[in-house]
Amino acid sequence: MNKHYMTNLSVIAFLVLAIASGFILASIANQGFGTNAYQLKAYFQNSNGLYIGAPVKIGGITVGNVSDISLDLETYGANVIIGIKSEQLKIPKDSVLSITSESLVGYKFAQIQPGLSETYLKDGQTIDKTTPGVIIDEIIAKLIAAYAN
Repeated sequence: MNKHYMTNLSVIAFLVLAIASGFILASIANQGFGTNAYQLKAYFQNSNGLYIGAPVKIGGITVGNVSDISLDLETYGANVIIGIKSEQLKIPKDSVLSITSESLVGYKFAQIQPGLSETYLKDGQTIDKTTPGVIIDEIIAKLIAAYAN
């Protein structure tokens, strides 16, 4: 084979490997470096900027991610599904799930405040206690209205 043919073949092989690597890395990033051991459901009046893929944290440590957010067609609230990465991590049944942010303008994430119950949530069960995040726009509007009077 001639040298030109081998060079073209090498370039094509490199491009195929680069594209395949890109797909693999994107797939890993979308899964959050692994699959969920189990999923839990929660309901919020407002998802307040929470997004699919957002971290789920306990004590500041990421333990999972938000798997899905959908509109509840009866209440017009947000049904949220979170994925927990470890089967060893047991979430007490009386835990509270809240939406919070890193700072005033930071990204949103779901925070689990573990309860004291000795009964633990299982795959597919619902976290009954939720607290919505603070909506900064509403606070600013209330402050403006208060100072306008």
